[in-house]
Amino acid sequence: MKKILIGLLINIAFIVSASAGPAEDKYWEETADRMIESGRICSDEAHKTGQFNSDVFSSCMATAREIDRELLEAVRAKDEKDCDSMRARINNSTARAKSNAGNFLLGMLERQMENMACY
Repeated sequence: MKKILIGLLINIAFIVSASAGPAEDKYWEETADRMIESGRICSDEAHKTGQFNSDVFSSCMATAREIDRELLEAVRAKDEKDCDSMRARINNSTARAKSNAGNFLLGMLERQMENMACY
């Protein structure tokens, strides 16, 4: 029974670690690409009159930065919701093993799941 429980816990830990990861990491990985693309689009808009218009470029980049800030807020809100959801699942969990070692492993798994969802 202990071997089955330990094997199950290890498999769950690998599945959770493979599928988890804060959305904010992906946001930051793509930030540079978004800003470069925004700069290109704004530059094209500023050149449309045939001569570079710095006011159009500045306004366009300010709008791009505002959109990026809103995107970051949405990503953070999603991460917070995922964290709260995981904590609620852990608090509502009724899974208990018949041994101290099993309960210890379940507790470690719950902490690992919380860490992955929240940090």
